[in-house]
Amino acid sequence: MGAVLAIGTIAASAAVLGALGGVGILALDCVTTDGRVCPFDKNPSPNNPENLPALGPVMVYITNGHKEWPKSHGYQKAPMVIFDMEAEPKVEDHKRILYRHYPVEVPNGQLVFEFGRIPTRIQIQPNVTEPLCIAAISVVDSLSRYITLSGNYAAHCGTGWGGSVNKVMGDKDPQCMWMSLYETDGITVHGFVIDTRAESDDKKTVHDPDKYPDALSQLCQPPFINDQKVYYKRDNSTNLEDEIGFQVLDDFPSAATIPHIPLGDRLIKSNLTYNSAVNMCMDQASIGPHFVSHHEKMYCDMTAKRLYPLCEVDTVETCFDDDQDALVERGGAAEFSAASVGSVKATTVKTFEKVDVWE
Repeated sequence: MGAVLAIGTIAASAAVLGALGGVGILALDCVTTDGRVCPFDKNPSPNNPENLPALGPVMVYITNGHKEWPKSHGYQKAPMVIFDMEAEPKVEDHKRILYRHYPVEVPNGQLVFEFGRIPTRIQIQPNVTEPLCIAAISVVDSLSRYITLSGNYAAHCGTGWGGSVNKVMGDKDPQCMWMSLYETDGITVHGFVIDTRAESDDKKTVHDPDKYPDALSQLCQPPFINDQKVYYKRDNSTNLEDEIGFQVLDDFPSAATIPHIPLGDRLIKSNLTYNSAVNMCMDQASIGPHFVSHHEKMYCDMTAKRLYPLCEVDTVETCFDDDQDALVERGGAAEFSAASVGSVKATTVKTFEKVDVWE
């Protein structure tokens, strides 16, 4: 069963929703994956008063972890949508009436969504059959107060993550969190739910240090990541509405005809010094295309979670041929001699249907 990761942004709360419903709430203050407190509404000033609620218009920025957003039938289709959950929605059979928003622009690997007012809750999810890897989600209000959740969160909490071409908040080894509408390639996260409301008891501030301490250790505690099939109900501590279920998009009839290239048939070759094939192979939670780091001169087979060196002129073992974009098995040491340098017999072990180069 899949999950929808739910975070508190302008508010200070977090939870994860199962694919068919929510699973409770965990309150915490927003922190980055290296332990820094998210910058929203900290250090009150005349331009950023602590007692002022978030105002519209509100912008939501979603940063791609890969070079391109998935395309549908060769043309660019909005890969993600946002559902705006009204403050007093009409409820029918425990389902919320949602208002769908599409991005207003797609610059430099970012999707930008605009709201004319502050939404109470927004639900972010893919709108294409291909999996997405998100490097960051940011919410910014009209006072330029913001919160950003880095994709490194996924690696920190042990849910599906991959390497990212885009750096966020100075991450030394940027990562992205995988989302998939149909749980393809072993990806179980379907999207995000963000609660923008204040959670403190007196409703005057959006940060309550006593109730929501700045603790990275709270970030991954249950039920923040939880796949149970239940609905959550309103309680006095979280102010959540009664029984809100997760609604999966199913409105593109041509989805079955869109070709899907499994991640196991894809390859990424990175010339970026901050990407690490070694780190990806050492973490069982990492998901994604097979990965080459030219900086490390290593190839990670993501299916077997096994590292191989890039082929050199005198390599006599299994290695990755960077010119042929293939994993090859060369002749053993007994067959190797100085005279055979440059002409070592190689057997192709694995090739790839799609190759991306990051530089």
